[in-house]
Amino acid sequence: MGHGRSFSPLPMILLAASLPLLGGCPMAAGVLATVSVAGVEYTASSVAHKVLPEGNREVRRAVDRALARMRLPIERGWKTDEEGDVITARARLHRVEVRLEEVSRRATRLQVDARRSSLPLLKDRALAAAVITETERELGIGP
Repeated sequence: MGHGRSFSPLPMILLAASLPLLGGCPMAAGVLATVSVAGVEYTASSVAHKVLPEGNREVRRAVDRALARMRLPIERGWKTDEEGDVITARARLHRVEVRLEEVSRRATRLQVDARRSSLPLLKDRALAAAVITETERELGIGP
């Protein structure tokens, strides 16, 4: 039926089982609370992220082009806060928040949080990964 890798719930089950053991260790929580699928990492809260080998300005422009290519209208333009730059787009049933964090002059962390508008606790990991993939494509570094 489908091609490519099949999804195994085992990593998420192991992660969930290990969370009570993390007690007061924020470092371990950060390390164990990520899952990687096809080069895109996910936090325990299903926020997709990836560090791209480009400066913040270049990644910001690539995100703009990727959102336009995907026909995701901008709801709130780029704003800067203590954690970096953030932009919010809307799809028919989703709200997509894209955050950029400058790691260095030539490295930028791209985080994408895609949620169902009607059920904000329901995340769409596929949409988040697609935004990252399209951004990479716009930068000329993706598949």
